[in-house]
Amino acid sequence: MKFRLSSADDCMEFDWEDTKELSFVYLNKEYLILEYRVNWDEALIICQTFENGSLAIIRDLEVRTFLARCLEETAPNADTYWIGAERRKNAEHFFWIDNGEQFVDNNCFILRGTDYIRPQGRECLCFSRRNHNDGLYFNLDCKLKRALICERPFENKYDGSMTTAEWIIVNDYKYGIFYDRKSWSQAVRACQKYYNGELATFRNTNETGILGKYLLIGRPSLENAWIGGRYTESGWRFISDDVIIPDHKDSVTHFPPWFLNQTRQRGGCLVLDRHLANEAVFVETRCSRRMSYICSKKIVQTPEKVYHTFNNVEYTIYYIKQSWDEAYETCLAHNTTLVKVTLEVIHALVHMMGEMDYEIYHVWIGGRLNEDGTNFEWVEDNEIIKKQSEGIDWYPPWYDTEFDLKYPCLNMDRENHNRPMFYGADCGHAQEFICERKHTKVHASFGVMDDDDFQEIEGRMF
Repeated sequence: MKFRLSSADDCMEFDWEDTKELSFVYLNKEYLILEYRVNWDEALIICQTFENGSLAIIRDLEVRTFLARCLEETAPNADTYWIGAERRKNAEHFFWIDNGEQFVDNNCFILRGTDYIRPQGRECLCFSRRNHNDGLYFNLDCKLKRALICERPFENKYDGSMTTAEWIIVNDYKYGIFYDRKSWSQAVRACQKYYNGELATFRNTNETGILGKYLLIGRPSLENAWIGGRYTESGWRFISDDVIIPDHKDSVTHFPPWFLNQTRQRGGCLVLDRHLANEAVFVETRCSRRMSYICSKKIVQTPEKVYHTFNNVEYTIYYIKQSWDEAYETCLAHNTTLVKVTLEVIHALVHMMGEMDYEIYHVWIGGRLNEDGTNFEWVEDNEIIKKQSEGIDWYPPWYDTEFDLKYPCLNMDRENHNRPMFYGADCGHAQEFICERKHTKVHASFGVMDDDDFQEIEGRMF
């Protein structure tokens, strides 16, 4: 890809095909570390091509420390970077280009050369680091070729879209790589809130290798992205399943794929990085950085129905969603009825709704409002469901007892994990439901049931 810069006097052309632009966000600024070699004037022009961009102004200690750490974490190929300050010919001081303010930082300003004599010519300011994350300034001849750091206002331009049109399927998991830049904690929340997933976990190098490939082939491609590893008191772990991440790469499985074969830090969060090595590797960094992220979720096939027996009654939870009338007919077709929820079984049914692998919150049950709208009745035996809640269990658990003929079908909710609630709802709404079959002698256990199971049970019964 060619990038052309034009001026009134001449035209400069840079081939950016083999260069890298590393982006880091701090507060409301985005800093771009560009590792190709240009003189200071070229660096100034290049930074201006970014919208509202300029050579980086690094006057604050916090920004200086932040960028020094970024350089340390990315293993750069350069050791000095042009920034936005210069000293003009015969001038005594350096000045920042944004507002003309005098550069003052004697503690971190290192003059080039032990017998330094201020030249008569122009000099420009470079940024570097010492002891990995101590930021330093150097003065250099502005004509020298160096890397550069640009800055621009940070705008989160992405809308939460993935780098691929569909989720990436690897074995029993689906992965999505998201451009949107967030801190590690924000990424954890985004995976849960928007995608019903988790910040990505991995079990082997086949998975990390495939995701590293997709970091590259997405458009625009990404160098790295957050995954679900974080350092805790007991070491590195994938937080969603509390699995320990060993500190050293296994010599046989090559997992976990630590950069330099082992963890180097005791703190922070993990990214999957594809640019530091020839393979996708785990790299430790500060959790506050804003980066793209990878979500994952296990591929789970929800069964059509699951059964359980309690007090010699067989209950079947249907996960297919149907209207109340459809649910009623489905139960009848299998020699069952929509469930009559009595005081003796209500808490067992709520437990079934919340404690199995497939959690649900609303189910149709076998109650229907009578024609004059005064009472709900169990359709199994036309018993009126009393309005007055009584006893320590507060049964029946009505939301309210002002019934409406527009909502004549009885729904049971599970609130606050294990609190049941009755109320009438629109019969046409499709949702899960529970059927019951009394006086069976089937085994008392949870399990998935298909039509063959029903036929076997019916054969034993009849």
